[in-house]
Amino acid sequence: MSTTSDRWHKLLHTILQARRPATVYIFGAMDTGKSTLCRFLRDQLQEHGTVAYIDCDPGQSSIGPPTTLGMQLFHHHRPMLRHPLLRSIGSTTPLGHLLPMQTGIKRLADKALQFQSDFMLFDSSGFCLGRAAQEFQIHLLDLLHPAHIVALQRGTELESILAHFDRHPHMHVHRLPVSDEITPRMQPQRRNYREQRFRDYFSDARSYRLQTRHLALYGRIPAAGPMHSRNQLIGLCDREHFLLALGIVQTINWPPTEIQFWAPPFPVQKTAAVHFGSIHLDISGVQLMGRRTFPAPERSRSDHRAVSAGEIEKAPVRSEAQSKQVQKSHDARISVPRKKSEGHSGSTRDDRPGTAD
Repeated sequence: MSTTSDRWHKLLHTILQARRPATVYIFGAMDTGKSTLCRFLRDQLQEHGTVAYIDCDPGQSSIGPPTTLGMQLFHHHRPMLRHPLLRSIGSTTPLGHLLPMQTGIKRLADKALQFQSDFMLFDSSGFCLGRAAQEFQIHLLDLLHPAHIVALQRGTELESILAHFDRHPHMHVHRLPVSDEITPRMQPQRRNYREQRFRDYFSDARSYRLQTRHLALYGRIPAAGPMHSRNQLIGLCDREHFLLALGIVQTINWPPTEIQFWAPPFPVQKTAAVHFGSIHLDISGVQLMGRRTFPAPERSRSDHRAVSAGEIEKAPVRSEAQSKQVQKSHDARISVPRKKSEGHSGSTRDDRPGTAD
């Protein structure tokens, strides 16, 4: 029986013989060696042409910071782009963000073709088990149409996905066993990795103020009030919706005419859109649990047109002292326990802190 190294070299030989550009999509559950195999292929293939390495894992990202997808070009052991191309997902998990995931991966693939890459390697996330994940992978593979699908599985957990492409005339399915040398990473290790990547990314962050009157806003746009937006992760994007920088919200005026946020140095004048993520982050890189994002209240068509045209009239802005007083009043209201309804024939709701709705 051939060893793992033999199988990988056989796959490499097959890719080298394929028509170019050769696209290779590598997927499997967590801790199956996807990134290790991708790096092996990248290091070997760049001796034969330009390799576009596309990182599709927003949780354990290797090219950009967490919550992003990234693409970097390699040729003869050197990166070919001064800065990798990034797309903002706004979350460390694909679940709940499947459309931005598919769109972002496809846009990065399109850019790789524009750069005339000879090889395209997709390093997927571990999101492939369960009905939603299977549907996501099936539709993503149909969209990308890779020449080679490489499945790393311990048993038959990916067969329900591979069955859709086994008979495809232009896609070749490669089934590889998971190496015994793979060491699983526990959840605390994954969390620590994300926190360190965030900490490094925001290590030289400074405070910015950005007028949003002429910008496009999308994603989890917060409802009015500082409680919903403080520490929310945002992506500052260019005209093509590629990421310029991640930011952490300090304050937002409402209606959203100005955002103050922390971000590493970046060309703020190139910002054309702001993508609101679904997580909240401390400047030290720690994700703030228990915070939830809510979509902004629906606006009428005329209101939406005014926003996109930059015609919002400035709302009165409270002073810092007024804002603190409003916040104290709000906190006082929500901290007073409500009495249970008396005389109600049905069950009563317990409003003690920590009780789930």
